[in-house]
Amino acid sequence: MQITFALIIFSFCFSLYAQDSDYSGQGEVALEFRQFEKDQSELTEDTNISIFTRLEQRYESDPFSHVFRGYARVDKKDQNRAFVALEDAYFSTFLATEYKVSAGYRLFNWTATEAFHPADVINSRNFDSNLENLEKKGEITLEFEAPFFDGVFSFYYFPRFEEPEYPGEKSRISSVVLQRSVVVDGVDTTTNDYWSPQYGFRVTQSLFDADVSFHFLNHIDRNMPIVGTHKYSTVLVPGSVTPLTTESTPYFFRVQQIGGTYQQVFGDLILKFEFANRSFEQETPILTTKSVVLGGGSGATKIVENHTEAAFGMEYIISLEGGVDLNLFAEGNGIFGVDEVERVDMSTFQRDVMLGFRVAFNDLMGKEIYLTAIGDIERETEYLINFNYTQRLSDNWKIKTGVRIIEAPQKNPAIKEGLESLDGDSYLFMNLSRFF
Repeated sequence: MQITFALIIFSFCFSLYAQDSDYSGQGEVALEFRQFEKDQSELTEDTNISIFTRLEQRYESDPFSHVFRGYARVDKKDQNRAFVALEDAYFSTFLATEYKVSAGYRLFNWTATEAFHPADVINSRNFDSNLENLEKKGEITLEFEAPFFDGVFSFYYFPRFEEPEYPGEKSRISSVVLQRSVVVDGVDTTTNDYWSPQYGFRVTQSLFDADVSFHFLNHIDRNMPIVGTHKYSTVLVPGSVTPLTTESTPYFFRVQQIGGTYQQVFGDLILKFEFANRSFEQETPILTTKSVVLGGGSGATKIVENHTEAAFGMEYIISLEGGVDLNLFAEGNGIFGVDEVERVDMSTFQRDVMLGFRVAFNDLMGKEIYLTAIGDIERETEYLINFNYTQRLSDNWKIKTGVRIIEAPQKNPAIKEGLESLDGDSYLFMNLSRFF
């Protein structure tokens, strides 16, 4: 947090100094409203009213450039939703006109698909946001970039693990209150030091009218933690595993990942594919929250399993009368190399399909309708529907409103799995934004 505020102050001072043609900046302030369907708990908040703000500044003067972008949110009803996050806050320069070096907080977008993102794993997320497109936090990055045939080769060094943001005890999005994250790296498990060397590279190319990428990472996985505790005993009750704490902690493990993306346009049809193969280096057993609830015996602990995740998608573009564009989406996602029980523990979207469309009216007010429906093809009666309508109210004002419907009845009376933790948490939302 101290680093975040220091960079904000530095960027503000820099903007005062750099008031010339090479400097540009913009911002957004929004009033956000969410109204959940009523539940029977007095501990959670059915209404969220928050103020969201984002600031962006850029300065470019060859061969140097500076970028700053970050956002903050504060909620009247839920104090745990209040935080500040950097997205991009870095300096870059060119060496010998074609080699680029940058350092600072970076936001990456490595995905090709609309709803499922197995290859887009660099940034930590805010888990109190839309499951299929979680808000991201910037990661401290040192990057070296060089031209490579018909594309770019990039090498990355990440010195630190950025902790995700979790919903608090008042949130309707949360099923369990989580403690501070633990990074499992080597023989040491600690919550005190997130400074851990990580690295990787990515190659992007244009091949036969297709955009393809390939990457390798050796880093701390940000997206698939095991929730539970490493503080347990196998002695207190022979033949079973006994937790020594009631706290639930997310454990993040070092992983070697290879993956890639593919996009190609065939007239009005766009084909998309991305994948990631993950090999975890650690086999530290964790007593999971699920095992504690089910009263697990000697096999109650688990390790993170190696697996492959892949997503395939199609997008079809139709031009209608009056300049209206209609985009139709169809995507599928799956985790392979583990059984159904393991898949459910790893991700909410372990075997799912998505259908959807976007209507862009391309008029003066920028009206847009967006609808997606995600359904689980492996688990019965689990689906998520997202509908929103967006338009400008003036040159500076914009409104976005809609509804998210979640249906996932609990199948095992003892434990909620997958999307079941959000069953009954459908909500209406409206965001009123002013840009400056």
